[in-house]
Amino acid sequence: MFIKENKMKHRLMCLLVFICFLFSGISYAYPDTGIAPGSSPQLEKVEDIFQSKCIRCHSGLMPAQELNLGPGNIISSTVNVTSMQKIDLKIVDTANPRMSYLLKKIKGDSDIVGKRMPLKGEPLSEEDINSIEEWIVSLKGTPGEESGQRLELAKKPAKNAFRGTRLINLSTPTVIPGGHFLFRISHRFINSVQDGYDSFFGFDGPAVIFLGLGYGISRSLDITVGRSNLLQEFELMLKWRIRTPPGTSTFPLSIALHAGGSWVTETFPGESAFDSDNLKFNFQLCLAYPLSRKIALLAVPGYSSNVDHFEPDPEGTFTLGTGIRIDLMRNFSVIGEWLPVLSGYKASANGWGLGFEYKIGKHLFQVFALNSAGITVNRYISGGDLLLGKGHFRFGFNIFREF
Repeated sequence: MFIKENKMKHRLMCLLVFICFLFSGISYAYPDTGIAPGSSPQLEKVEDIFQSKCIRCHSGLMPAQELNLGPGNIISSTVNVTSMQKIDLKIVDTANPRMSYLLKKIKGDSDIVGKRMPLKGEPLSEEDINSIEEWIVSLKGTPGEESGQRLELAKKPAKNAFRGTRLINLSTPTVIPGGHFLFRISHRFINSVQDGYDSFFGFDGPAVIFLGLGYGISRSLDITVGRSNLLQEFELMLKWRIRTPPGTSTFPLSIALHAGGSWVTETFPGESAFDSDNLKFNFQLCLAYPLSRKIALLAVPGYSSNVDHFEPDPEGTFTLGTGIRIDLMRNFSVIGEWLPVLSGYKASANGWGLGFEYKIGKHLFQVFALNSAGITVNRYISGGDLLLGKGHFRFGFNIFREF
């Protein structure tokens, strides 16, 4: 009885901490940053041009060349940003506007790398090119010299600390852009590498697979539905981005609330798919903080109900997930996460994962080693079944494709 009371107190304490996290996030919240409509007629024209000619490739979570030309992102993606194709030039150079690489690309200058932009369709009209050039020239000098420029540059949004909506398993504050789709394939080999050559170090064995499709409802809200072959489980997830700090923020903390549920449809003798234990609900608060341009940290306090699925009285689990992303190159990073269980049901060990992430075009690839096999929130939140101390781990991967 005493042990049960202590466990209940522990759960209540964790819930209180979680609620405090939530309300502290809301207290710092403010609407999405971006260029205020009408703050610059020149920029407004440029936005219209990019909207009609360029955003097919240069928008969303994974824009080509990391150049997002969607509304509200033009300033942060172009102004005094080094070009990936010509590192000695800036995309928009406020000190020397005529040398802006953006101008060279849309004019088709002889010293550009690759083809003239836009890549598909007819080149921009002379009128459109002049409008873009006039806007770039208007930015000449120290940013913020004129009130209009000051307003535009002060509202420059920060880039996402994490490229994907998932680090490995953990949800990040990154939200699918409004009007975009994100298809996800997640794969976990069940066998351990310790099984040796007989299972080709785990690759010959069975696997847990998850297929998901997400949609950006708005700039700060998305929805994802998916299915895992483990226990034939369906999952529905909503993510609301509470806070996105502007590029000028001295405290660049991003916050998002992830809420969802899943339904186990596989049944056993004497059971029904509609038993209450087959429904699981989960909540996660996603906090991301960039230490520098190359290093970002992630903290994800969370809870999931009915985690211990095969017990007659299933327990929930409170956890405090942590993660890190370290850029080795512009599109290539080391990623890692650790999920210590604070209270409730725990598997053999706390969950962990370590691997690499690579972005190319509209694809994001993640390959990693980890100790858990489940992919839905209520499967991975309680930890894994493999012990690293004994050299046991398995391989897995995530693939994201944005449309």
